[in-house]
Amino acid sequence: MKLLIPLLLLIFSCNVNYISIKNTNTSISIGKKLKKVSLYKLHSKVWLQDSDHIQPIDGTTYFRWDKLDSVNLKLDTTKVRTLLIESFNEFREGYCVPPVIENKQLTSESSDYAKKISVVYKHDDIKRGCECIAKLPILLFANIKPSYGDFNKLVSECVFDVFRASKPHMDILTSREYTEWGFGIYLKDNTLHIVIRGI
Repeated sequence: MKLLIPLLLLIFSCNVNYISIKNTNTSISIGKKLKKVSLYKLHSKVWLQDSDHIQPIDGTTYFRWDKLDSVNLKLDTTKVRTLLIESFNEFREGYCVPPVIENKQLTSESSDYAKKISVVYKHDDIKRGCECIAKLPILLFANIKPSYGDFNKLVSECVFDVFRASKPHMDILTSREYTEWGFGIYLKDNTLHIVIRGI
């Protein structure tokens, strides 16, 4: 029972969705180990990909409830949010697409909407551009060691790697069409609620 509750929490709370004016919605669920997607390389410095799965780089389990308080103490969502544009451009560089700029208005809208999806998880009715949303349990960061680097920078990098299991998400995030982006992140119930929008 002790392992069943964390497993159910992770399965039901780590969802990724996207919306684009040109595309339809899709969603995936991520369990203890993420299925390998060979089309897209892993950029994370804290997750490791073996032949079939993604797991913590030290080979341990994500379900370390005893480390949850420590993660909450280290996690600074304001810092993570400010690092997202840098991490996003590093992510895009890995796919040989040009850097983009942050649009402060989109970031404000994305931040507001990140709070809303923490209550009702659904896409906004955007009129232009694209939107990717995700829920990311902070339990996935329980095994980040100080020797790996700045904790909040590593979390900001993981935000984009979570989308790599979905071709439609990756098509949006690596698009040359959208040059201005906004990023929203909100922590509630030990879960990061993420909104990324491009125009």
